[in-house]
Amino acid sequence: MDDFLISTETEQRVDLIQKGLREPMKRFGIVTAFNGTDIHQTQNFIKVSCKTYISKILKGHGWENLQHSATTSTPMRSDSKYIHEIENAKGPVDITEQKILATEMKFSY
Repeated sequence: MDDFLISTETEQRVDLIQKGLREPMKRFGIVTAFNGTDIHQTQNFIKVSCKTYISKILKGHGWENLQHSATTSTPMRSDSKYIHEIENAKGPVDITEQKILATEMKFSY
């Protein structure tokens, strides 16, 4: 692992975690970006987004002008009954059922 981030409520907890690590770490203070993720913090919330990373990818492909002008439809049913089903859908509560579903879908929930 090359990069990782320690986030705690207090400096003392960061110190404690760092003491338990084998390698010394640099401290950069309040995080505004990490591994392509933008982080905006206030006293009331933390907003995490990938706007900078996505802009970089678009620019790399010469698509930067498409950000605001291109639209595409979403291939999804939009009738109210179907939307109601999606909004009220719940996954399995039983741990065994969750594991079976995660295996079948090839990703965990």
